[in-house]
Amino acid sequence: MKRVLVSVIGITMCVLLLSSCKEKSETNCSDSVENDAQSTYILQTDESTEKEVNENLKKEAEERNRREIEEKESIISKNKIKILSLEQDQRSVEQERSKINTDINRCQANLSNAQRQLQNAQNQKVKVYREGVGWIYTSDQQAIASAQRLVRQYENQQYSLEAEQQQLYLKIQKIRTQISELRNENQQLEKEIVSLKNKYNF
Repeated sequence: MKRVLVSVIGITMCVLLLSSCKEKSETNCSDSVENDAQSTYILQTDESTEKEVNENLKKEAEERNRREIEEKESIISKNKIKILSLEQDQRSVEQERSKINTDINRCQANLSNAQRQLQNAQNQKVKVYREGVGWIYTSDQQAIASAQRLVRQYENQQYSLEAEQQQLYLKIQKIRTQISELRNENQQLEKEIVSLKNKYNF
């Protein structure tokens, strides 16, 4: 009787142990499935976040390049306005220089006439009476002095006009240099804009 009771108790304990092991196994399996699901969700979330970050970075880069293009286009527009203004200045200075050239030509003609008058006055002899000497032929000093004053007047005028002409020439050269620099800058900016548009398919 005692042996039968021990055997029943032993069998019962074995069943309980097996049942307990089975429950633990099922719990571990469930935990494993849940962990796998969580890992998959985290992976998908990471991939989605990375894709979103990349898209945002791309949009930011495109926006920066759009602003850069707009800034370059704005500089080009401003340079064109400056060029138009400089070209107007250049035309005005060239007109002024043309007038100076006309004045110089007129002055040179007047100077040539004054020099001829001086030469004629120096060569011309007039008859004058000098006490103790009598009548003699001599140069007209008054006519010579007048001709000399006229020559100096036109020489000074020509020097002043030529100095002004040189200043206007330098001014025109400076304006031309500024225009050339602005045009070169615009050409470079236009090349950069084309490159940016091709790069980002704008």
